[in-house]
Amino acid sequence: MKILLLVNNVFYEKKGSLFTFRAIGDFGTQLINLGNEVEMLQTKLKKDEEFHDFDLNNSKIKTTALNRYKSKIFTYLLVYLVGFWKVYKSDFVYIYYPTNYHFFAFFSLLLGKKYGLNVRGQQGVDSKLSKFLYKYAEVVFTVSPNFTELVNSCGGNGITQRPGISFNYTDIVEVRKLKKKSIYNILYLGRLDVEKGLIELLDAVELVKKKQVYNFKLTVVGDGYNEDYIKCYSNKLNLGDTIYFYGPETDLSNIKDLYMESDLFILPTHHEGFPRTLYEAMIFGVPIITTFVGGIPSRMIDNYNCLRIMPFSVDSIVEKLEYAFNNYINLNPLIKNAQFTIREILDPKKLSHAEELNRVIYL
Repeated sequence: MKILLLVNNVFYEKKGSLFTFRAIGDFGTQLINLGNEVEMLQTKLKKDEEFHDFDLNNSKIKTTALNRYKSKIFTYLLVYLVGFWKVYKSDFVYIYYPTNYHFFAFFSLLLGKKYGLNVRGQQGVDSKLSKFLYKYAEVVFTVSPNFTELVNSCGGNGITQRPGISFNYTDIVEVRKLKKKSIYNILYLGRLDVEKGLIELLDAVELVKKKQVYNFKLTVVGDGYNEDYIKCYSNKLNLGDTIYFYGPETDLSNIKDLYMESDLFILPTHHEGFPRTLYEAMIFGVPIITTFVGGIPSRMIDNYNCLRIMPFSVDSIVEKLEYAFNNYINLNPLIKNAQFTIREILDPKKLSHAEELNRVIYL
C-alpha cells in the first residue's frame, strides 16, 4: 500500500539533513515495518532547533520537501500542484488536521482515493468544513474521546488513538508519596508561546512571590515563537530569582529527570488537542494543574486526577498554586488517580496508532 502522509509541521533543514518530529517519524517507520510504502509531503525551512530530531534522510521514509517562498500564495500553489500528482500516485492519503492543505482531502475524493484524517488540534474542529471531511473520510483518528464523539456524530468513523509519545506503559513510576516541602519546584514543559498561557503564569508567579509566604521555583522548559518576549516579560517582573529558563530538551532521560525532580506540573494553555506533557506528568506521578480546553476535559477530571484552572485567568492560577502549597500532602489521591488514568490509556494490549490505521486500510 502506498501511503501519502501530509503532516502539519514543516520539515527542518539542519546539520546537512532533513528533520521532523520524533513521533511523526516513528509513526511513518511503523507503517513501513507493517509492509507499506510511505511518503511524507511538506515544505521545508532552514533552522537549527532541537524539537525536530527525527532524521528523515537516514530513514526508510520517502520525503518530498518543497521550498518555502516569500509569496505564500506561490508556496501553496506549488504544494497543491505537486500534491495533486502525489495523491494520484498514492493508494491512501493520511492528513494531519487541521492544516492549510485540507484540499488534499478534496483531491482524494475527486480522484477516487481513500483518505484519513488525524485530528490533533482544537481550532476549527467543529466547523462545517471539518464535519464534511469527517463524514467522507475512511477513518478519523483523534487525540481525545470528545473529538471522537464529534466525528461520529457527523457520520464519520472516529477512533481515539493510542498516544504517540516517547514514553510507554513500562515507564510508569510507582506512585510517589507527597510530603510537605521547604521549597516547591514547579515545572512547565512546552512551547514558549503566548497562547500557552505563559504571560498569565508569570503574572501569577509575581503575585504569589510578593506575598512572601511560599518558597517555590518555576522551571520553564522549551523554546518557541514568543521566547524572547516571554523572557523580557519575566525580567520586567523581576522574576530572575524565581524562574529558570532551561531551554529545549529532547533527551528522554533528561526529560524524565525534570519530571521526577518537580513537585507540580502546570499547563495554563489557551487551546489544545491533548498535550503529550499531561501524559508524561501522569506517567511520572507529578500533580497536575491545567486548563480544561480542547480535548483535555475528556481525560482530566478536576479534583480527581488534577486541579483545574481557567484559561486567561491569573487569579485562577494564583488560587490553585496557593491551594497546592497549603495542601500538598492532600494531593496524593490526585497522582494515584492520574496513574489509573494513564495505565488505561497506555494499555499495551491496545493497538498503536500505526497498527490501527494499518488495520483500517486493509479492511
